[in-house]
Amino acid sequence: MVCPFGTIQKFFGRFAKFSEKVDKESCIGCKLCEKDCPSDAITVKTTDKKAEIETSLCLQCTNCQQICPKDAVHY
Repeated sequence: MVCPFGTIQKFFGRFAKFSEKVDKESCIGCKLCEKDCPSDAITVKTTDKKAEIETSLCLQCTNCQQICPKDAVHY
């Protein structure tokens, strides 16, 4: 049996109105959010050392928001 949740999440996550966003000014690129994300939706880019959230993978668990030392992740 195949669970359709992942497919549905990926499709609708792309168009999410209310999703986690990273304030690029506040982000220090510490990678704590990247390490704590259970769905691997966050990556810290090597070019600008800022976190970026792939909304189609984000589970809205708010782990990243809770662990961020600079309060750079918001809905």
